[in-house]
Amino acid sequence: MDRIEIKCVNDGSRFLFFDRNKDGWTTEINGNGITAKLKVSDYIANPSEFFSEIAGQWRGWEGIKSYQSLEGELMIQATHDKKGAVLLTVILSPNDGTDDWKLQHCFNLELGQLERISQEMKAFFK
Repeated sequence: MDRIEIKCVNDGSRFLFFDRNKDGWTTEINGNGITAKLKVSDYIANPSEFFSEIAGQWRGWEGIKSYQSLEGELMIQATHDKKGAVLLTVILSPNDGTDDWKLQHCFNLELGQLERISQEMKAFFK
């Protein structure tokens, strides 16, 4: 698996994972007139387990489930409305010491997307 695309069911915006190597990967958000791309340096942990966990809890959970990359340039938060939808909030913030920008974008997902995303994450990060 060379690339993962997570697509918002409401507006078609996309959250992408690609260019995987031993030190990390590139992630990109694009949609609604915005494009942001960022290299995530995370050779210890990755979001694969996070997506497996939320896919396994398709009936719902309380509060916010979250993942943060080792150096903090990527944060993913998920909430479940218990009606069949998940809100994925993604925050990109470069870890270059400048704090020049930060992007937060929300992706509305259907529960049926979670298992596919989880399987693709496992393949991408193996």
